[in-house]
Amino acid sequence: MQDNKQTTQEPVQNGELPLDDMSKLEDTKPKDDKPQETGSVSIIKLFKYSNWVDYILLFVGIFGGLAVGILNPLIIMIMGDVFDTFNVSSDSSLDLSNMPLEQQNILNHVIFDSVTSSVNTLILRMLYITLGSTFGKFLYRFCFFILSERIGLKIRKLYFSSLLRQDSTFYDSQETGTLTSHISIDVQNIQKGISQNFGLLFEAIASPITGYVIGFVKCWDLSLVILSIAPFMILGTIFMGSSTKVTRSKGDVYDSKAGAIAEETLGSIRTVQSFNQEKAFSEIYSQNVKSAQKWFVIGGHFLGIGMGFVMFTIFCSITLGLFYGTVVLRGDGGMKNVTAGAILVVFMSNVISTMSLSKISMPASALAISQASAYKIYQIIDRIPDIDATNTEGLKP
Repeated sequence: MQDNKQTTQEPVQNGELPLDDMSKLEDTKPKDDKPQETGSVSIIKLFKYSNWVDYILLFVGIFGGLAVGILNPLIIMIMGDVFDTFNVSSDSSLDLSNMPLEQQNILNHVIFDSVTSSVNTLILRMLYITLGSTFGKFLYRFCFFILSERIGLKIRKLYFSSLLRQDSTFYDSQETGTLTSHISIDVQNIQKGISQNFGLLFEAIASPITGYVIGFVKCWDLSLVILSIAPFMILGTIFMGSSTKVTRSKGDVYDSKAGAIAEETLGSIRTVQSFNQEKAFSEIYSQNVKSAQKWFVIGGHFLGIGMGFVMFTIFCSITLGLFYGTVVLRGDGGMKNVTAGAILVVFMSNVISTMSLSKISMPASALAISQASAYKIYQIIDRIPDIDATNTEGLKP
C-alpha cells in the first residue's frame, strides 16, 4: 500500500486566516480597471490614428493657415504706402511760390499721373493679397473640416471595437452610461479641437509674428515701445488657456457622471420606482450637475478675468504708441526720416498683432479640451484586457 500523504493546515485563530493564505487572497483581488478621468495627450498623439491622407490634409491645412496669417499684415504695408502716396504736400523740396502758373499746371498733371499710377499698382497688390488670403482661408477650413470628420469616424470605430473586446471586469468598474457619453461628448470635443479651430490657431500665431517683423523693419524703437506691454498680454493669454483646460476637464467628469446616472435611471425606471428611489437618484444627479456647473462657472470667471486683463494691456500699448509716435515724427526718435505712412504701418501692425494674440486663446482652449477628451478615450482604445475576445493566439481545439 502506498502511504497517504496528509497535508496539515494551520489552525484558524480568532477568526483570522494564516499569513500565507492572506497573501494569496490579496493576489486574487480584482484590479481597478477604471481609466483615469483627468489628463491630456500631446498634440502629436492627438493624430495617432491618422494615415497618409490625413497627414496630407493636415499639412495642407497648416500651410493655408500660415499663408492667411502672413498675408493679412501685408495689407497694412500697402495702406502705409497709399498714405505716403497721397501725402504729396509733405515734400518740402517743392517751392511753388515763384513758379509760373503754366509750370504749376504741368507739375499738377505730373503729380496726378504719378499718384494714379502708384495707387493702381498698390490696388493690384492689395487685390492679389486679398485673393491669396481668401484661398488660404478656404483651404485650411476645408482641409481641417474633412480631417476632423475622418479622424472622428476612426475614433468612434476604434472605441466601439475596443469596448467589444473588453472583459467583464472592465465593465464592472464603469458607471452605466459613462462609456456612451464618451463617444457622444468627448469625440465631438476632439473634432472641435482639430477642425477649423486648429487652422485658426496657426493663423493667429503667424499673423502677429509677421506684424511684429514689419513693425521692427519700419521703426524698431516705436515697436519696442508698443511691445513693452506684450509680456503681460502673453501671461494673460496663458492664464486663460490653462484655467480653461483645468476647469473644463474637471467639469466634464461630473457631466459624464450625470449623464450616466440619467441614462441608467431612465433605462431601469420600473426598478427605481419599485424601490421608491426616485428622490435618491434625483439628488445624485443634481449633485453631479451642480458640481459640473460649478467648475464651468469658475472657468467662465477665469476666462473673463483673463480677457479683461488682456484688453487692458492692449489699451496701454495703444496709449504708449500714440505718445511715442509724435516723438518719432518730430525726429527725436531712434530712427530718422520716418514718414507718416511708416508710422501708420508700425502703429497698426503692432497694435493689430498684439490684439491678435488674444485670438489664440479660443483655438488654444478648444485644442486643450480636445487633448483632455482624447486622454480618456485613448485609454480605453489602447487597453488590452486580460481575457481578449479578439485574440486568436494560444491552443485551439
